[in-house]
Amino acid sequence: MDIGTRTLTALGLLLSLAACSDDGAPPEAPKAAAPEPKEQITLTVADFPAVDYGYFQLTSDSGNKTLFQLEYATNNLTPLNKSTNAQFYRPVLNLGEGRSTSAWAFMEDGGRLYRLDPVTETPAQMSTFSNTVCDNGLSGYQTAVGLAGLQIVLRLPGTDATCGTPDDSYVQVAGDAAPTDTPAASSAHRFSGMPLNTTDGSLAGFAVTSGASVVFYNAAGDQTASLSGTSGQLNIFLRQDGHFWLVLDSVVYDVPPELVTNNQGTATIVDTLSATPTALAQDGETLLALDGTQLILLDESGNVNTLADVSASLDTPQTIAATSAAYVYLYGQNGGQDSLVAIDRSSGTLYTVASQDARSDVAALNGRLFYNTHDGSDFTAHVWAETSQTDASLATARWVSIQTLGEGGTDTALLLHQLVDPNADGDNDPYSGQSYRALMWMDPVTVDITASDLAPYTYATYGSTSTVSEVVEVDLSNKERLLLEVKSTTATDRQTVYQLNRLAANSLKSTQVSITPGQGSLDFR
Repeated sequence: MDIGTRTLTALGLLLSLAACSDDGAPPEAPKAAAPEPKEQITLTVADFPAVDYGYFQLTSDSGNKTLFQLEYATNNLTPLNKSTNAQFYRPVLNLGEGRSTSAWAFMEDGGRLYRLDPVTETPAQMSTFSNTVCDNGLSGYQTAVGLAGLQIVLRLPGTDATCGTPDDSYVQVAGDAAPTDTPAASSAHRFSGMPLNTTDGSLAGFAVTSGASVVFYNAAGDQTASLSGTSGQLNIFLRQDGHFWLVLDSVVYDVPPELVTNNQGTATIVDTLSATPTALAQDGETLLALDGTQLILLDESGNVNTLADVSASLDTPQTIAATSAAYVYLYGQNGGQDSLVAIDRSSGTLYTVASQDARSDVAALNGRLFYNTHDGSDFTAHVWAETSQTDASLATARWVSIQTLGEGGTDTALLLHQLVDPNADGDNDPYSGQSYRALMWMDPVTVDITASDLAPYTYATYGSTSTVSEVVEVDLSNKERLLLEVKSTTATDRQTVYQLNRLAANSLKSTQVSITPGQGSLDFR
């Protein structure tokens, strides 16, 4: 059973006190009290799955696709699809209580839809379609938490037998459907719209851009409301109070869920920026907007605070790289140099973390910023302390930041990808053609940022690749099993899929699936 329902029943406690009468007669028997009404509090969450199998896709330069199933325990790799144009869909499912998973995947192959299960070897057929499913024809949304709340939407050609025209048709299939279940009619807004789920995981409706405007549909498919914009640039965030931040072009709205469900309530303008924001990020109850060189913070009470103008340190800010309780980190250009700056959230004071060679892949954890620089030939891994604003570094190493999905929720973890000297003689000769990258999991709490560098510290070593290489993509089905796309930095630039178990040393294994430039691409989604 995918959904576990926890019911808490609050029972009143009745204390009956009997007193003797003044004449010494025995007390009357107490009258039976009417039963207290029971208060039902129901929290619906979905179970977190075990994961024995991983899934990924290889697309050749000619467009042919191969979908692979990897059995983690044996490293056994199995091609799944029969046709060369099979489609792969792997959603991130909300499980409730801040938990999510990408353990399930789905494959459309020759007009048949299959569910690829994290613990079952054989793909489960879900449905068959008489029409060919359009390319990029799989989408989905959730009406409730878990696999049972997933609806997969497929786009099919209409009467003109051509995809991408107004008469395309749409059907949807439940994520836990069996072959005997009949697909239901669906619609274009369910396929391409932005699902708006509430704090309990239920579906309020959809937001669809139409020209420069956004149109709302409720879960039943009825159009309920709309907002007019100038170019139709849309971003939406679910707030902790159940409302939505909606940023349409340069205008920030507070949208109540009842506006989406039944056109009740009003979309309130919280702020109008000078232009469409360069970057947006949500941090708890705060929405952060990068408006030109100004960093603006908006809270759920409607307060707007211009925290800082960063033009003195970043003339072209590009992204909100990370946030912590004390700082906001921005990445961008300053005088043509790739730079990172930190902004104190209480005072607005700016600190330059890296004035050149910075990379945007960073993680803010436990009062530290973990970031990388690259001088054109090698990476350097850095740790910047928020309390002292000091920097420690480790040469020929790189942090790989990973969003992990597990029973405890979504966390950020770090993989240290380090170039080592296999001959341990301290010279650079082994780095030419014989060197390798050691993949090691890093617990950020143990880092002593007062050290001159990170070299004195030991880490759990997972293994190495045969050539100097770089991790370019990470897939994580849960906090234990990882799939890594590793790019060799030798002349061939070969990209290979590896697996490792975070809980087991020396668990790095090549799946033997690899490509060279011009052969195609690898995709974990």
